[in-house]
Parts: sequence; C-alpha cells; structure tokens
Amino acid sequence: MKAAIVVDDTLDERYGKKVETASLHWDHNKGSSIKGHQFLKLGISNSSGFLPLIGHIFVGEKKAKQSKEFVDKRTPLLAAG
Repeated sequence: MKAAIVVDDTLDERYGKKVETASLHWDHNKGSSIKGHQFLKLGISNSSGFLPLIGHIFVGEKKAKQSKEFVDKRTPLLAAG
C-alpha cells in the first residue's frame, strides 16, 4: 500500500464579533482576506484515508495580544465538593 506525507492548509471562514481567535487570513482562492481560522495539519494519507499527526491553528498578531484566558461558557462550573 502506497502512502504519502500531506501538508494541509485549510481556512475556515467565521462570522460574528465574539468568535474566539478568529482573525484575518489571506484566501488565495478568493483573492481577498477573510475572517476565520487557519489550520495547518501534517499527516499521512493512503487509500484508507488521512491520519493527522500534527496540527496548528494560526492566530493573527492582534488577536494573539488581545486574547484572554479561555473560559468555556457552554457548561456550568462544578462546585468543589
């Protein structure tokens, strides 16, 4: 079975003012900047699929300086018992 090492650079466009770490990234397909997340993945691909080995999310410099500690507001905090 043949396999290949693949580097995948994906842009995920996001809308809204309060999207965590969303920043402007150049989209060469559209020829303009878009707001969203940029993911870089390194993995192995073969006829069975893609196995990601390493992943990274790129955050623009402004957002990196402005970012605060992440708090997941979807779930309530459990009281220490």
